[in-house]
Amino acid sequence: EKERNSPPALASSLLSAGLRTTFAILDSHEDAEALAGVASGITQCVKNVGADVLESAEVAGIAEKMFAIIDQSMQRSRKYLAVKQKSGASANLPGDEEEDEEDWQEGEEEQLRRNCEEVLGAVMEVSAE
Repeated sequence: EKERNSPPALASSLLSAGLRTTFAILDSHEDAEALAGVASGITQCVKNVGADVLESAEVAGIAEKMFAIIDQSMQRSRKYLAVKQKSGASANLPGDEEEDEEDWQEGEEEQLRRNCEEVLGAVMEVSAE
């Protein structure tokens, strides 16, 4: 009987430890592509841990971190847009490598934001609240 209660406790403990490590990685990177990959991994972990394992403090911590990452991504996107507008769209010829790089960066930022939304959705699916 006691053994049956161990797996959720073990899952909760492993998830908590994993989230602490993952949050440290998120705090140390600004690369949208890398952050998107980490966010995707968090989504899978949260989905696989199952229902009612996340505690309210963890739910709040995950949500806070994802919203912070989305905000940072939006700031980077605004910065890319400002640089693009400042340089003048007419100055860049179609197929210009610099413009392609900016478009690629914006695409990565959009993917990051979508992945953060998926984390939030996964948390809502498994959360008891």
